[in-house]
Amino acid sequence: TPPSDLYPETFAAKAKALASEVGIKAEILDERKLAAGGYGGILAVGSGSDRGPRLLRLTYDPSGAKKTTPQVALVGYTNAGKSTLMNRLLEACCPDEEKEVMVKDMLFATLDTTVRKITPGSHRDFLLSDTVGFNRM
Repeated sequence: TPPSDLYPETFAAKAKALASEVGIKAEILDERKLAAGGYGGILAVGSGSDRGPRLLRLTYDPSGAKKTTPQVALVGYTNAGKSTLMNRLLEACCPDEEKEVMVKDMLFATLDTTVRKITPGSHRDFLLSDTVGFNRM
């Protein structure tokens, strides 16, 4: 599906419906919730579009699971900027460490998922996954 045929709100709603079918809690953060939550970077990138950005927060909490380091995944189409976003987070939160991931303006430039530990100052550490892009034919 070309980007002009699948808008953020439509994509988020479809993903939320699919997640609920398999027992994953999904919350869609629209522009108002993004602003209230301090997601200025996402809002800034989304301001270049006539359709507002959406962030889908997925929570899977199976009973009996051990509480470990939180895990966050960047998910999106191939060549959408996931690796660039990961590198910016690494620069902001871990400036003294060499953790940068490869960025290339090419479809499917990376075929392996990359995971990095992010240490955001006084907040709790988390693992950030730069997923393999997907494409719908």
